[in-house]
Amino acid sequence: MADLNLIKLLPEKFQSDPILLEYFLALGEDDSTILSANKLYNVKNWLDLTTALGNLINPDTVDVSFLRHLAVLINVDLSPEDSTTESVLRSEVTEAVDWYKLKGTYSSLDVISLIVGINFNIWDLYTNDYSTFHQAAWFSGLSENDNPADYPYASGYYKSPHFGVEIELNKVYSPDSSIPVVYDHLWHYSYWVNLKKWIEKTRPVHTVPEYSLLMSPVMDNDGSVNSVAGSIESKTLTTFITGGKTFDQNAAADSDYDGDIADWTFDEDLDSDGDSQTTFDEASQNTLLLIDTYKLGTGSKGIDLDSSDWTGDLEDSSPVEGSIAQSDITDYGDKTEIEINITAATELDGVSELGIYTDGGTSDEELVVVSLFPDIYKGTTEELKILVTINKV
Repeated sequence: MADLNLIKLLPEKFQSDPILLEYFLALGEDDSTILSANKLYNVKNWLDLTTALGNLINPDTVDVSFLRHLAVLINVDLSPEDSTTESVLRSEVTEAVDWYKLKGTYSSLDVISLIVGINFNIWDLYTNDYSTFHQAAWFSGLSENDNPADYPYASGYYKSPHFGVEIELNKVYSPDSSIPVVYDHLWHYSYWVNLKKWIEKTRPVHTVPEYSLLMSPVMDNDGSVNSVAGSIESKTLTTFITGGKTFDQNAAADSDYDGDIADWTFDEDLDSDGDSQTTFDEASQNTLLLIDTYKLGTGSKGIDLDSSDWTGDLEDSSPVEGSIAQSDITDYGDKTEIEINITAATELDGVSELGIYTDGGTSDEELVVVSLFPDIYKGTTEELKILVTINKV
């Protein structure tokens, strides 16, 4: 509909009436244009809004200006517009009925995941000191001390009122000037705001949510580059000896001149720390036994791991660094997992590269596993677990 200047239809003596002009000014008109022949007090907007009223009952078609009013009718408090997309706001209204049916249960958290568009895992948290908590799949026992059969911890642990909300870092977000973030990223701590608000609305009574992040690089032990969801690229950099039986035989030379073709040396000290690691018919894990350090850097942004742009090591000159204990490394026969835990107190400002080293901090330090990924911005309210999987091929 074209704009129509209704003022021109009034008798001329009323066109400049101060009461009428004051009314238009109160509606937001500019007094310099009210009387212009080319400017109509725009009733098109009125008619458009009136037409839009017919779509009020459908959250997928209602005009966005009415969306919050529709939510109020069913007592849904929508997220702030300045930090939420229109599609998410519509989802919050659309999912409201299902959410109300499940509110107060763990299943309601699945609805929250759909509403905010973020994948996360929900865990029971077990403890034996109410200080350190360990993840386990949801379980409901018949008695106070009834734990799941596959529960991995020793006796004395119990299910706490805490539950874990673990975000899977498998979604790439585009640069966002409002944060501000200038690179693709897997996470920014500001994304917790809406998520935590919704979880607080629906969490089961007498429970406490604990928030964490999970990144899961996966690779083979043959040095090939592997990519998983989230544009996480990873590879091993050495002949990665992760397992296999050995009879601990030395070189073929008859070093003691006893007539044997070769000698046998049991209880070999692979890392020269005074303790033997390899014994007769035991799995040889040379590389794993020497791993002791991880580093998280902010370099290599936008670089492909198999391109000539990658320098062969972390680009950050002062990365976040920590130790890896042998208890953090688990060999399953067909694969090896290395678990790295970054405490909630450690802030990460745009880290984009992970290196795992043997003999960390020494002149013999060697990078053996590398992973490049979009930026991670971690605040001080959540932990980050990096679970590195190395498949044996």
